[in-house]
Amino acid sequence: MENSQKPIHFRKNQRWERINPEITPSANGWSATHQPHPIRINNDGSFHTDFGQEASCHFAEHTTINNQTVDFNAAQEGDNRIVASSSISWLTKSLHAGENQVKYNYHFAESPVGVGNFTTITESITCVEANTIETLSHEGQWINGLWHGPLHFMNADNRHVATIMPVVCFDDSEQWGNNSTHITAGYSWSMEQNRVLLSMHIPNTWLNDASRNYPVTIDPLVIGPTASFGNNLMLSCFIPDYYVDSITITIPAQVTITGCFVTTSFFANALAGSLMEDGSMYFSTACDTSETFEVEPPNGAQAGTAYLELFDFRNPLLCCFAPSCDERTFPFRMHLGRYTPEGDCNYANIYYDPNTLWPFIAYVEGRTAETYGIEWSVPGAAICSSTCEFEGKMRTKYGVPPYTITHPWMDQPLAVEEPTGCDISGKITDVTMVWPDCPIYCPEAFSLEVPPPIVTDACGSVVEGLAPETLNIKAAPSIVDPSPVQVCSDITEYVNFQSCAPEYSITWSGNGESGDGYNLPITLSNNDTLIATSSYLVHANWNGCTSDTLELMIEVLPSPQAAFNIAPNPAMQGIPAFFIDQSTTPFGQINGWWWTLDGELQQYGDITDFTIADLGFHTMCLHVSTDGGCPDTLCKDFEVVTPRLTAPNVFTPNGDDANAQLVFDQLEFYPSSKLSVWNRWGVLVYEQENYQNNWDGGDLPDGTYYYILDVEFYGQLASYFQIMR
Repeated sequence: MENSQKPIHFRKNQRWERINPEITPSANGWSATHQPHPIRINNDGSFHTDFGQEASCHFAEHTTINNQTVDFNAAQEGDNRIVASSSISWLTKSLHAGENQVKYNYHFAESPVGVGNFTTITESITCVEANTIETLSHEGQWINGLWHGPLHFMNADNRHVATIMPVVCFDDSEQWGNNSTHITAGYSWSMEQNRVLLSMHIPNTWLNDASRNYPVTIDPLVIGPTASFGNNLMLSCFIPDYYVDSITITIPAQVTITGCFVTTSFFANALAGSLMEDGSMYFSTACDTSETFEVEPPNGAQAGTAYLELFDFRNPLLCCFAPSCDERTFPFRMHLGRYTPEGDCNYANIYYDPNTLWPFIAYVEGRTAETYGIEWSVPGAAICSSTCEFEGKMRTKYGVPPYTITHPWMDQPLAVEEPTGCDISGKITDVTMVWPDCPIYCPEAFSLEVPPPIVTDACGSVVEGLAPETLNIKAAPSIVDPSPVQVCSDITEYVNFQSCAPEYSITWSGNGESGDGYNLPITLSNNDTLIATSSYLVHANWNGCTSDTLELMIEVLPSPQAAFNIAPNPAMQGIPAFFIDQSTTPFGQINGWWWTLDGELQQYGDITDFTIADLGFHTMCLHVSTDGGCPDTLCKDFEVVTPRLTAPNVFTPNGDDANAQLVFDQLEFYPSSKLSVWNRWGVLVYEQENYQNNWDGGDLPDGTYYYILDVEFYGQLASYFQIMR
């Protein structure tokens, strides 16, 4: 057996209309009039409730915090949510209209400066007629003169006008102030005719606790008469059978469900000999079934009422209801059974009594898309001016996922999180952005104002009120790429770089090596005849920042091969010895020659000569370089000897090629000479400058001839010879 007895229509102007708690703009604010008890929210953050002709009240007027007057300026944010900024920078207020209720929160962005033991929020409540405030001992308790529990406003006929629920305080981690009752603030009040001055006292020890994660929310809830199960009894059945009945609960559109609060009870009839431990109840929805609730001894061994009060069944009974943009309703079932006596379902022993102090009521609370200031952040430490990409962090929660995050510094929108039924923790998302005009090198340190991202849930609700964040930027160095850099094979060379930084180091890697320093040492080999290429990755370091990384291109030039000849060899003492370059290079041209004799005497040129006086062995070194600056060096040992010219006395040019020329031994070691020949009658018959030991007598007849040989660096040699054919 199931039925629903929660009204979904109300009677207005002699007609039945569907209940719709949605607010619409009206004069001086907003109103929700399509419900039994209309609600108006004003531009100054106060609100009116109309719970009957003589039961209208004006709530949250003339607010003060620690005796400081606070002015609010309200604006609509979302379908049924109003957000009000205040004259105090760290304080905001939000209001959410529901069916027969207004939920409103104060948000502290930082710890207020409280005097004494409490931070006190005081409001004025004015009703059409005078009311009394009733507190029920089973709903709360007095602690140090403050009431921790609901306040029930009753009119002169003792009719319920409104209820202000307990003040629940929680920080951004949603850690409750008091884990047993979820109450961290107490009420005090004074009354004068139809005006109530109501104060909420939040302990400063809780607000200033080192573990507090701001912002903090102060969360009262004003509700009117709640639609309930009705005035019907509910039977109990003999277990394992349970009697089942239900109420219909509405899930508001565009919210994440944050609570499903249920109050109910059953009565153990003493006249029938029943005890509370004889009864058993549990609850179910299409999602799941709750645990079983029973009263254990010693209390269970008594007759009377067993009750639950504002028990939150969100998890697991609403976990299959993922957030939705549409309003939904569902049956919430109560199952009532008894262990004794046996028999049919009846009202005699264990039953639900509608006249109880704990009637069967249930309501869902939810939140539209929202966030808080500290849930949007950028890096606190300064980033380098060469680091264009950075990550902000955005925590999205409530409303209806998936959320779309956009930002003017993002390439494209970011979709975050799919809807789930029971996860209300929210999701922290890294938002990757690129700041404008980046990179900048070697600027003075500066700050950028980073606009907040725009977060839109699946229903189009936009999270507003996020403040810009400050991104601090420090100077980063530049580095100038000198590519291509030419180096010579097997020669260690050092590459220096330019930067705007006043002082810097470099970090490099390449060719299986890496290092740090002030320049880049390069030693590469190239045994080919063509240019070889290589590369290194290099960046500059300064001020805790790095430059962009450049790829330095290296061209490795092949080395020349130094070589030379010595003429004459061996060299003659006192006679110039000539040193003639024979070097080669596979690339470019050789354009530099340095000759060094015995490590001291130096000359330049591709051909040079030295006149050496000392006999024995000497060392000549040739250092050559190419037009690419690549060097090579070759050293040779050579001997210096004393020259001994030997004059011939006969030669025989008879055609057998033996002794056929006039040859002076070792004449080739002298740079120049002159040979003059006369016959016996003193006639000059032959004369030759720079004689080369190649005269065969020509057409002269056999006979005796006289000669004079003038030799540079030697002197004159004179004698005679014979031609014999």
